[in-house]
Amino acid sequence: MINYLKNLYKEILKEKKDNEALQKRINTEGLTTNVNCYLGIQGNLNLPYFSIESDKKSFTNFKEHKTIGIETKNQVTKNKDLYTIFLKNQKYLNNFYYLLAELLDLFSLGKNKAFELKNFKIKLDQWIVFLKNNKSKKLSLQELIGLFGELFILESLLDITNDEMVLFLWKGPFDKAQDFENNNKFIEVKTSYTKQYSTVHISSEHQLDYKDKDLLFLCNVMLDEKKDGINLKQLIERIRKRFNPDNKKFFIQLLEALHLDLNNLKLYEEKFILNTIHFYNIENGFPFIISSKLDQRITNVKYEIDLYELNKFSINKNKALEAFLK
Repeated sequence: MINYLKNLYKEILKEKKDNEALQKRINTEGLTTNVNCYLGIQGNLNLPYFSIESDKKSFTNFKEHKTIGIETKNQVTKNKDLYTIFLKNQKYLNNFYYLLAELLDLFSLGKNKAFELKNFKIKLDQWIVFLKNNKSKKLSLQELIGLFGELFILESLLDITNDEMVLFLWKGPFDKAQDFENNNKFIEVKTSYTKQYSTVHISSEHQLDYKDKDLLFLCNVMLDEKKDGINLKQLIERIRKRFNPDNKKFFIQLLEALHLDLNNLKLYEEKFILNTIHFYNIENGFPFIISSKLDQRITNVKYEIDLYELNKFSINKNKALEAFLK
């Protein structure tokens, strides 16, 4: 999808004359949506924009935003109600393609229009937060351990596929309910010391809610702190080397969205080694508290799960990752 969008942008750029604005409908062949989508170019800036078309009522909750990279607007053009995402800075062109590809993926799930637009807004709002300036801070030890776990899973995905595009499946920096997402399949990562391995902390009623999901895994990454382990700077550099220049930049932006100051990684002297990784298939019978089964007046639920004696839900790591990537 990203290559298609890049080629379409180049095609429009060639046909565009002087300062005119020109757009083309996105080919939805292979998608399952009835929502019309357009890619266009703005005036003399030659920056792309993306529009979706629907009725005015559908866009009631779609707000207008401004960030360092994009701007969103509700528009009416030639009697069409549109919600448009404008790229405002050439620096974020690759991010713009990544954003559009993720939004368009929603239109390939075979869901109804209401589902598509609802989740379009959720994903876009997450990107809005991501593209806003984030002040750096020193991560707490628990935040550091959590980041190690997510990076080890990202590295495991790269090991299985050797495909850099798995970078775009990492959703932790977007503050989503689950840490990795591939279409309608999800992985929630919980990281702990080996000596504490049997208990994991669940931070909301949404994290293990498997309703309307094709697949949801709980992944427990267990670490040991050892002097001969690897520190955060070393792990980041090891993963960064596996990406091309554009994806290196995006990887860095993802880390910065976690409020990480990449110029002061020496603050994190702790060294860890990966002990083991356990995957659990979240399905009926697994112990959880989920939003779809709660009174709507109950919110912000936090609880712990003892993973001891839950082996019947466990699944081999490689099998879980392969199923997630299908």
